[in-house]
Amino acid sequence: MYKKPDAIKFIDEVRKQNKAGLDSLQNAINYENSLDYRIKENIDKGDFKTAYTLMDSLPSFGKTHSTHLYKGMIYAEQKKYPEAIEEYNAALNEIPVSKARDLRAELYVKMNKLELAIADYKHIYEYNHYYSYHIANIFMLMNKKDSALKYYQIYSEDYPNDQSAKQKIEALKSH
Repeated sequence: MYKKPDAIKFIDEVRKQNKAGLDSLQNAINYENSLDYRIKENIDKGDFKTAYTLMDSLPSFGKTHSTHLYKGMIYAEQKKYPEAIEEYNAALNEIPVSKARDLRAELYVKMNKLELAIADYKHIYEYNHYYSYHIANIFMLMNKKDSALKYYQIYSEDYPNDQSAKQKIEALKSH
């Protein structure tokens, strides 16, 4: 007679057999997350020297992408927007689905290059409808209220508890 294996016992057994490797992997993940946090924290504080030193400690996998991303963040903090854009472009050349696109879009808004910001946000929107809110906000800046309304409504369907989106929809409908 066939006895169905107990999934929980099986998983526990696999954990026991691979504990050292799993612990090592978890420690590496924790280290990388901590490093990422500390780099961002130092960039936010304006301590770029420490941020660059920490960037040297990044694991080799994905290091060049991350380095471009962080350099872009540093340039953005220094208000060196063209240099930041270059770094974000380099990061996107390595990994097209990257946080660099969001960061680049934010800079385009600061630089009043709203069409470029919308293009970036629409690219992200294809796989994350949260960004419909960002698109709507930019359409508002461009005084394109019908387009803004459309994207606020899309956002509101996915995030029905967001009161700010509902308020913006009502304000646009009443004008």
